[in-house]
Amino acid sequence: MRRLLLISCGVALTMAVGAADAQSYRTIVRQGDQVPGLDPGMTFLNFGGISSGVGREFYFTSAITGNGANGAEDQVLVRSTPEGLTLIAREGRNTAGGTDGITFGGFSSVSINAAGKIAFLSGDANGSAVWTTAGGALTRLAATGQFAPGTNGARFSGFSRPVIGGHGLVAFHARLDGTATAPTSDGGVWVGVTTPTLIARVGGPAPDGVYTSIDSSSVRISDNDTVVFGARMTSASMVDRYAIVRYRDGQAVNLVSSGDLVTHFSGEEFTRVARPTLDWRDRLTFSGSTRRIGVPYDERAGYWLLQDGQYTPIALHHAPVPSMPPGVTFLDLRRPLLAGDDSYTFVTTVLGTGASTLPLGFKGEKQLFALWAQAPGAEPGLRLMSITPTASRENPTNVNRRGQVLMWGSIGTSSTSSVGAVWLTDANDEMKVLYRSGTVMDVDPGPAVNMQPTSSQPWGASGLCAGDGGPAALNELGEVPLLLGSGGAYILVMASLPTMCDTLDFNRNGVSPEDQDLIDFFNVFAGSPCWTCGDLDFNNDFVSNDEDVIDFLGVLAGSACP
Repeated sequence: MRRLLLISCGVALTMAVGAADAQSYRTIVRQGDQVPGLDPGMTFLNFGGISSGVGREFYFTSAITGNGANGAEDQVLVRSTPEGLTLIAREGRNTAGGTDGITFGGFSSVSINAAGKIAFLSGDANGSAVWTTAGGALTRLAATGQFAPGTNGARFSGFSRPVIGGHGLVAFHARLDGTATAPTSDGGVWVGVTTPTLIARVGGPAPDGVYTSIDSSSVRISDNDTVVFGARMTSASMVDRYAIVRYRDGQAVNLVSSGDLVTHFSGEEFTRVARPTLDWRDRLTFSGSTRRIGVPYDERAGYWLLQDGQYTPIALHHAPVPSMPPGVTFLDLRRPLLAGDDSYTFVTTVLGTGASTLPLGFKGEKQLFALWAQAPGAEPGLRLMSITPTASRENPTNVNRRGQVLMWGSIGTSSTSSVGAVWLTDANDEMKVLYRSGTVMDVDPGPAVNMQPTSSQPWGASGLCAGDGGPAALNELGEVPLLLGSGGAYILVMASLPTMCDTLDFNRNGVSPEDQDLIDFFNVFAGSPCWTCGDLDFNNDFVSNDEDVIDFLGVLAGSACP
């Protein structure tokens, strides 16, 4: 086993790098490579804004250099697929090749759906705009200063991160301009492919009364173009009702709200609900406080799963913790994320005799990690010193559609002798170290061969769920975008654990194994379309051929992934 010297915060320590750090890399682009679609000599300068989707397609931004480029003020948005790179847009140039004088002013919040369509924010002369390729060509869906449809004359004044569904429907929250017809606190949710339609607005009609506030950060969308968001509303029956609202097929309904009976516990009702998380199959988690009916000030908080119309508690404050000794209970919970194998991941602190109040990570009832305990997948004696983020009740993990969990934090022997690290679960739900800050990586035979990660947090690591319409740090194949640097030079790679086969749920209907998966696999192999299905590279060797058929049938019969 070789040993490398790592430097962190001025402290030198030596860590073994061997089986615990086994990764594979796929090089995407290097600093100095030609930018596609631009004049020869226009090259990439550095990289950022990386957003992964479901498959191997992802998007990134980069400053460019060369004759006519303006360095950090000249940014491009680029699409990466196994076939190569494609220029989508360039800062300072006419938007989408138009002649209206509107130019791109940078790019952010790129969201990708399963079909590779995107929605993103870009600055312009008036402020910002929502752009999308949902209708085919790159189209400006909404912009600061434009009249906001459905508002009787108010104008858009700013936007939150747009999300995009499986069929191309884009959903976003926007603020309005603060005029007499649109108070400063006014805002709403719009959806559209080429033209936005208002579906909810503060002061406008709600499923039960009138909206009094809408959570701008809560908008989510599934592969079925189902939109959900958190809101508060008032009506004759309840002055202040919290609700998780679902919009589908032109109709908005409250999925769950204050005053609803808790089906899991007789005689209890929800008092507050918020923070929805959605997956591509319309499964939903949310935070919900409950109390016994008629008993004030007796609330208990928790997170819930809503599936097929049924509420199931994921974890409740002061409820017993599965897999831990009697008397150990949940204390402080962070937002769960839905995994693609009908499970979920969440982080919590616990309370009880012999229990630490430090965060623990779970996938379902299986404990994945514990702060200050032995670091998972690392050499004996190295502890998990921190997880990120640690505040705002966010979940320091990402999950993908086949149930892999990505987590980041620090690893070491003490808080002053630690380095950043990123973990990824393997096929057995065991956490493995994907990479560590300071680890020298020989990624390929190119000119920049020995490089180090530039950050201990993956790009796109936004605490989002697989298939909720937004960006992610982990694609369905278990690949994580990783920016490496050395001596001012940079290279963008996709890092992954040793190859895993895709899930047997080929048609992604949540049922596996079943005959229909086999039927759909061979239909797609024969050339038939299936927008919900996975790709034909079942064994993830980057080639779709007869070996994938053999491996699919073998795993279906019970064999291990080769």
